[in-house]
Amino acid sequence: MEPTTRPLSPTAPLRLAALALTAPLRLAAIALMVELCSTCSLAAAAVPSRPIHWTDDTARAEEPRFEAYHGEQLDFQTVFNAFGAPLQLDGNTVSLYWQTNGMGEAWWSTPATVSGNVARAEFAPSMDPGARAMTAFFGVSGATGRLYRAARIIFKNSPGATPNAIPFPVKVLDFASLTIANAPYYTKQEVLDAISNALVNAVFYDPATSNLTYRVLDNPVQE
Repeated sequence: MEPTTRPLSPTAPLRLAALALTAPLRLAAIALMVELCSTCSLAAAAVPSRPIHWTDDTARAEEPRFEAYHGEQLDFQTVFNAFGAPLQLDGNTVSLYWQTNGMGEAWWSTPATVSGNVARAEFAPSMDPGARAMTAFFGVSGATGRLYRAARIIFKNSPGATPNAIPFPVKVLDFASLTIANAPYYTKQEVLDAISNALVNAVFYDPATSNLTYRVLDNPVQE
């Protein structure tokens, strides 16, 4: 069968020219759609933090309670007031401290940000020790002293969340700040007295010859 041919339409060159001119615009539109879809996918992948927000007045030492699930990203934020008026924190060092039951004076910590009278810190899932509850403090340190405000966080179990093996915080012991009574070790003076007594018992002075001799036990006592 022989192929059939059709004569070109008088408007064909115009249509081809229009197609050539609009092709870049179509490609640009396709690229824009791909970019928008990628942006939408990234925006959908972002998970918001669980807000742990409260307003605190320094005239009262209150401890609000919050609930969260293990594995959530927590956004700690505290508004500091003093007798109802904003307490400016700019220029101070602010940190977030947290601990679980039975940790005594040991705390984990992470730097916090401050703007005006608002302190803020992000608590990542990797910082969660996996305990049933924890106490979180915002600590403000400045030239005139320190200010602490706390909240109690009750954690609930969640699927897929596993406790983190967080190293226990190191507590530095300053011996200069301790008063030791009945020390379990010898003092410096006791050691010197013991050495002196040992030398007196081991060395014999003969006044007749002005010689020093060492006493050696023939049968030393074995303890």
